[in-house]
Amino acid sequence: MDFSYSDEQQALLDLAAQILGDRATPERLKQLERSGAPRFDADLWGELARAGLLGIGIPEALGGSGFGFLEAAGVIEQIGRRTAPVPYLETVVMGALPLVAFGTEAQQRELLPRIAAGELVLTAALVEPEGDPLRPVARAEAAGAGWRLSGVKLAVPYAEVAQRVLVPAAAADGKVGLFFVDPTAAGVTLTPLQTTSGVPEAMMTLDGVAVGEGDRLGSPDEGAAVLAWILERVNAAQASLALGVCAEALHLTAEY
Repeated sequence: MDFSYSDEQQALLDLAAQILGDRATPERLKQLERSGAPRFDADLWGELARAGLLGIGIPEALGGSGFGFLEAAGVIEQIGRRTAPVPYLETVVMGALPLVAFGTEAQQRELLPRIAAGELVLTAALVEPEGDPLRPVARAEAAGAGWRLSGVKLAVPYAEVAQRVLVPAAAADGKVGLFFVDPTAAGVTLTPLQTTSGVPEAMMTLDGVAVGEGDRLGSPDEGAAVLAWILERVNAAQASLALGVCAEALHLTAEY
């Protein structure tokens, strides 16, 4: 079987490599790291949006380019090569792709065009205090027509710059729900963490945070399956990121 990229796919990845090579230079990375702000290059983010790379997995009717996870993973490999300070894996793999697969029409129309345009940063709170991401410790209690979320999430990447965080939580019946939470909402506390990678992460504490049923991703009966679907793709995307980092490290070592 031929596993090579098509001409269209290769052109897309070449475009990503060109933008990242031009913008995520060592000098630019040093400048961002010395600024003291979260490691996020808003200018590069905007350039990726204008090139159509943020909408890579979003249908064309909603402002995207209609590709999928394979192409997104290829872009993530290029991001790894440059250690580019952008929440691409988080926004595209943790946010946009699940919205395409499981979101309601209203959710997709509200959020996906903004993602493609670079106006909305998404992330997900997938690291659990007890270690098993498939068994969220946070609780979701029914409250009128919505829910109230309480609990702690560890190491949420780019929480400080995101406009929405996808939060898994367990209901009283044991079913898992996934909810889009505004990190500036009442009851949310973000505690920045220091990381060896430099990626901005935060501990997210939820204290009775109100969310509506329209903030829920997937039906009440498919939450666990949706969470497993996301985790599979996040793990594969992290492998693509590591591949890019290692490949470029080998290249630089050989060149030296």
